[in-house]
Amino acid sequence: VTAHLWNKHSIPLAERLGLPEHIRDHYSSGFRNPTEAALPPSRSRPHPHLLTYDGFSCRKCVFLTISFHELTRHISQSHLDGQTATRPRIGLLYDDVYLQSWGGGPNRRYWTVTDADGKTGRLVPGR
Repeated sequence: VTAHLWNKHSIPLAERLGLPEHIRDHYSSGFRNPTEAALPPSRSRPHPHLLTYDGFSCRKCVFLTISFHELTRHISQSHLDGQTATRPRIGLLYDDVYLQSWGGGPNRRYWTVTDADGKTGRLVPGR
């Protein structure tokens, strides 16, 4: 926990002293893994202390990602029977959106968030 507070939030050591002991003494079950935490509802307002990512949302299912490569692989395997997912072929199968996540790594899960005008879609030139 203290490493996270330093690495992600730059909380100085003086403010983190005693935290491991406090957690041990008051939270015997520990903290939940962020990848297991409930996600906020889709189309939420952005959490002010989390990064907001440019991402992609599959229109055929609930798949969300920040990687266009992962999106094309998903659409090819799940919705095009293995056909190559070219931009013209998949253009109507996804939306450009804003995403947030509790954490990183291979188990990262996303939810869609709105922009300042309350819209979840991103405007992408040429799309």
